[in-house]
Amino acid sequence: MLMAHLVVFILSMSGFQLLAMASSRGRFWQRRDLFWSGWLLLLVGLMAALSGWRPGLGLTLWLGYLSAGAGVVFLVRILGRREAR
Repeated sequence: MLMAHLVVFILSMSGFQLLAMASSRGRFWQRRDLFWSGWLLLLVGLMAALSGWRPGLGLTLWLGYLSAGAGVVFLVRILGRREAR
């Protein structure tokens, strides 16, 4: 049970990290691939949550892990920029 929580959380963080990388500068095709890869990971996380729990609980947990994953990626990127200065 704990493994399912961890899988959904890691997929959410990874998806948001790829989406954040897609918003930075780079070649168009790289940004496009990062963008779609990020969305794919978020959808795989949704499928994992829905298959691991009932649909109502799975969707609720997935949304919670989306929020937590976005927060972690946001904080790590801010702290990374402060360290780079």
